[in-house]
Amino acid sequence: MARRTAPAPPRSRSSGTSGSGSSAPRTAPGPSARTSGRPAGRAGGRPPGRRGLRRWLPSWKLVTGLVALLVAFGIGLAAIAYAAVEIPAPKAEAQARATTVYFADGTTELGTFAEVNREPLDPAEMPQVMKDAAVAAEDRSFYENRGVSLTGLGRAAWGVVTGQPNLGGGSTITQQFVKNVYLSSDRSYARKAREAVIAYKLDQRRTKDEILTGYLNTIYFGRGAWGVATAAQAYFGVDAAQLTPQQAALLMGIVPSPSNWDPREDPERAQERYEYVLASMVEMGHLDDATASASPQMPETVDPSQGQEQFAGPNGHVLQAAKDEAMARTGLDEDALATSGLSIVTTIDPRLQQAAIDTMADPAAYPTRNRPESVQAGLVSIDPTTGGVVAMYGGADYLTRSRNSVTQDSAQAGSTFKPLTLVAALEEDISLRERYDGSSPQYFDDYVDEAGDPVPVRNFGDDDYGRIDLLEATENSVNTVYVALNEDVGPAATVDVAQRLGIESEVPEVLSNVLGTATVRPIEMAEAYATFAAQGVHRDAHLVASVTQEDQVVYQADTAGEQVIRQEVVADATAAMQRVMTDGSAARGARALDRPSAGKTGTSQSNRAAWLSAFTPQLATTVVLYNPGPDGEQLELPPFGGARQITGGSVPTSIWTSFMVKALDDVDAEVLDFPEPAGIGRATSTPTRSASPSAEASRTPTPEASEEPTTEPTEDEEASEEATAQPTTRPGDEASGGTDGTNGADGTDGAGDDESADEEIDVEALFGTRGGGGGAGGGGGEGGPDGGQGRNRT
Repeated sequence: MARRTAPAPPRSRSSGTSGSGSSAPRTAPGPSARTSGRPAGRAGGRPPGRRGLRRWLPSWKLVTGLVALLVAFGIGLAAIAYAAVEIPAPKAEAQARATTVYFADGTTELGTFAEVNREPLDPAEMPQVMKDAAVAAEDRSFYENRGVSLTGLGRAAWGVVTGQPNLGGGSTITQQFVKNVYLSSDRSYARKAREAVIAYKLDQRRTKDEILTGYLNTIYFGRGAWGVATAAQAYFGVDAAQLTPQQAALLMGIVPSPSNWDPREDPERAQERYEYVLASMVEMGHLDDATASASPQMPETVDPSQGQEQFAGPNGHVLQAAKDEAMARTGLDEDALATSGLSIVTTIDPRLQQAAIDTMADPAAYPTRNRPESVQAGLVSIDPTTGGVVAMYGGADYLTRSRNSVTQDSAQAGSTFKPLTLVAALEEDISLRERYDGSSPQYFDDYVDEAGDPVPVRNFGDDDYGRIDLLEATENSVNTVYVALNEDVGPAATVDVAQRLGIESEVPEVLSNVLGTATVRPIEMAEAYATFAAQGVHRDAHLVASVTQEDQVVYQADTAGEQVIRQEVVADATAAMQRVMTDGSAARGARALDRPSAGKTGTSQSNRAAWLSAFTPQLATTVVLYNPGPDGEQLELPPFGGARQITGGSVPTSIWTSFMVKALDDVDAEVLDFPEPAGIGRATSTPTRSASPSAEASRTPTPEASEEPTTEPTEDEEASEEATAQPTTRPGDEASGGTDGTNGADGTDGAGDDESADEEIDVEALFGTRGGGGGAGGGGGEGGPDGGQGRNRT
């Protein structure tokens, strides 16, 4: 059977060749190279596929879908992050604020304690020039952005990915504030993401002014200064409100690297940054071009060390003492005190403090000629109505010697302790008219050395005063009389009075404590004598008046006081101490004060310390000189300034008088009198054997508080400073058989007749007229009572 072939396809109207109406018959095409070997069914349907890279690229529909998915995922992730991330509590270090110490006026700054030296300002207090400079230097879009910069974030993220952290960007002012206050400074995606979320939230909850102020309060400017307020002081020595646009431009210019770009470290780089910020301020309209052009050079800065040695000089001792007391009163440790932003107001009067410093620097008051460097001096003055320390000189320079002569060092009190025994006697109704044997030397039953051997008690120069009353014994600081008085009242009574007056140092219950063998701190003696000035009301001596934190009172000193000594007792004791200042060992210097004063000098054994503790009704001041050895032992005070020896009546009296004249030279410091003496007790002639010039002492050992306390008298006042150089020939004291009421030449008590044995004290005669006429009981000697009896103390 013959094979059939497919008919030829119809010819197109346009087919054919030129000049011919027919063409050669066409046959079905054979298989091409592309379709060779494929099934016939694949031959004619779909167009050929894309070649090369295009075949691997996704279609636009796929790309659009993926982008939409990613955007949705990002939005969802952002929403989750926004909901999950809360604004945390500020970091402790971001909240750290310096504690400021003020003088008593509450405004004059004494110093600061700071772990972070920061003084935050309110938005209204922040200088506008600093706000303008910050925006120009750090974030020009600050007022338009929402706390974050998307382009900046992109640059920062790319820098993290590529390991190029210096690409910059990503940190608006708000974000920097968040990093400073709420987050760490690590470079990580997580921290950066949290920073962005918190910044966005913060921008919604705070005003721009609040954020900008917070930023300027928390950035570090170098030189230990955090925030604008402290930076203004550290670089220019001015308050923040006084900053100029040029100074603001310099401060903001060095913020990225303050330690390296400090003008004193790298002036060229600092100048470049200054010019950049200044130009930016002009571009943003914060500064006119003429002002900028007029200041091509960056402003001068102060020396970096200026203002940082706040502990230098005498006030460094005050500052450290205030710090110690504030910690003790509030219970805060040193770190807490330095970061809590407290305001500590001291009791120090700036005028009186300067008076103390000026006095100690005056060679006329505190001689420098031949004065060894080892000699130390302390001065402390207390307001008796509050107990507040109004002036303190604890040393010439805290940085040279940090031991405070007033609050830390101690010295033997010497005869400044005698008024304490006098108070104990008055409380036992022993009168100031009571007479004792003032001869020297004398032996007492309980005045022995460590071996139990008797040791004589001697007056200065072994002077014999005969039979004298307690007024004269106080005036002339007669050791033998006061040891006898202490034996009568008992050493425990002297200790009790000391404790009531505020003396916390240990005072041994031994007979010699009346001579000041105990070592005490000068502030304790000032506190005790301030109690006398306050008519027996004791108030704790204190340096800190108040501690506040953001107007909240943390501590307030208690100034109410407590009556620890009866007023009439203090009145009589004060009358006796007035004699020291008018006619006794302090008279030569104290007369220059020209107002009523009372007190007691003291010179410890072997001239190891010299004191004057004295007061007016308004002010109690203690001055001490001592000579500490290399190991802290007390050495003898060598003579200097022309004095034959340093005693309480010499240099300490000179210092005390010079200071008190300055301190009370004020229109408000009116001349006040002390209360009239009460005339406590009765004079009696009942014999009481207390001592004997030849009696053998008891063999009972008595512990002593100092080296060789019984080998020499404790009170070593200069003879020229005593009220009289010949105490045994004072008017009214001549030997006359005892009929004048004084000690006769034969050693009898000369008490006169017994009718006056229980005579009431005549206050007017006792304290009004010195050296009045005699009476039946005897003629009154100079400074002695009119007549009267005396106990037999021989």
